[in-house]
Amino acid sequence: MINKPNQFVNHLSALKKHFASYKELREAFNDYHKHNGDELTTFFLHQFDKVMELVKQKDFKTAQSRCEEELAAPYLPKPLVSFFQSLLQLVNHDLLEQQNAALASLPAAKIIELVLQDYPNKLNMIHYLLPKTKAFVKPHLLQRLQFVLTDSELLELKRFSFFQALNQIPGFQGEQVEYFNSKLKQKFTLTLGEFEIAQQPDAKAYFEQLITQIQQLFLKEPVNAEFANEIIDAFLVSYFPLHPPVPLAQLAAKIYEYVSQIVLNEAVNLKDELIKLIVHTLYEQLDRPVGDEN
Repeated sequence: MINKPNQFVNHLSALKKHFASYKELREAFNDYHKHNGDELTTFFLHQFDKVMELVKQKDFKTAQSRCEEELAAPYLPKPLVSFFQSLLQLVNHDLLEQQNAALASLPAAKIIELVLQDYPNKLNMIHYLLPKTKAFVKPHLLQRLQFVLTDSELLELKRFSFFQALNQIPGFQGEQVEYFNSKLKQKFTLTLGEFEIAQQPDAKAYFEQLITQIQQLFLKEPVNAEFANEIIDAFLVSYFPLHPPVPLAQLAAKIYEYVSQIVLNEAVNLKDELIKLIVHTLYEQLDRPVGDEN
């Protein structure tokens, strides 16, 4: 349901939209040059090769700057723009991978420093600790991160995602943390690594049964089921580590009703308390009030 926060969604493959490799791109440019070998095209082919040389040296940052300079040149012929744009995409991809590899190789304490810089805007960098073994992530480092889980000003989804990341770090498994749920206005003591999603036993059973009922209700509507699952995710986050104080069958039926109305572009009845709860729970994850579409 809730996707594990264990990937950096950089969409790296999407950056390689036009050409799969530098070689393929260079061959395409060379083929164009054979049929359009004017002086300006020859000049830019040389500039292209200079960037390629930087790529061979793995100096992707400089290569990125050079690509951007060539694209900004007022005399760059329009037919050549796509070659440099595609080259920039490939360079951006490799620069991002290079930066990620450099960050992942940092000591755990340094990664935690980066996580806490410009708080809370870099919390997602906690994921660089996930591949590290217990030998590299000592339990005492957790003390520096505990406050994030009890920060009442932090958006619930961010706090939940941060907890889920901590829950997967081998060096922190077995350690106890305090977790504050701002919706419930309660603190909970949770053990890291004990469960994939550290819910109370009755909450785990509640959501498993809710998922099953939703699957049955949307058996012939798989696309609508995806939206219904997003609603379940929102409830899981908002009430974590508990479950909503609503009879399971009633909530499943109302989720089905709400999704069906939205898909058909029908007005929803906000006077219905359960429908209202669904809407508010969804908006809680967006950190804006119901009706604020800006």
